[in-house]
Amino acid sequence: MFPKNVDTFVSIVNILGILAFAFSGAVAGMKREADVVGVLLLSLVACSFGGLVRDLLIGDLPPELLRGNFMLILAAGPGLFTFFFYKLVDKLHRPIDFFDALGLGLFVVVGANKAMAFGITPAWCVGLGLLTGVGGGVARDMMLAQVPTIFKSEIYATPAFLGSFILVAGQSAFPSYGELFMALGAIVCTGLRLLAIHYSWHVRR
Repeated sequence: MFPKNVDTFVSIVNILGILAFAFSGAVAGMKREADVVGVLLLSLVACSFGGLVRDLLIGDLPPELLRGNFMLILAAGPGLFTFFFYKLVDKLHRPIDFFDALGLGLFVVVGANKAMAFGITPAWCVGLGLLTGVGGGVARDMMLAQVPTIFKSEIYATPAFLGSFILVAGQSAFPSYGELFMALGAIVCTGLRLLAIHYSWHVRR
């Protein structure tokens, strides 16, 4: 259904998403003055929880997280770097929001793409993409006793929905252009989220 090189492209997007969310978890841990184990745990949870729940729901067992040490090792890099060089990471403007937005855009398309590969209906593929994108951030915030961003008035769920929808609709209509719609969905989601952060866009009644 998809070109062979899409598998490589998906893997690259997935790795970038893992790194981005791992950084978001690590920075959040450092801001709460967690020790190195706490920072590493938050890195892992932020980059894996959404995908873990998705895999359980679609029946991809054991979940990808538990099939080896790949995600553990990949998450440890940003965690250790942030712990030992936090002053460098903290120079970024709102680093948690930046890495979270980047991870959000990458993971919604990875999640939706995997759901499509398992033959899930398009509507649920969009939902599973959304879940994959927001799940890690929700788990990270709850571990830190914070209200998850998705439950605030910030523009967060809408970019995730749009990114997932673009991937599902695009690949359903034009299956030979999987890479294009994956990139487009990720760019729209991340771009809209970053704009919402920069301009302080909120949903108001």
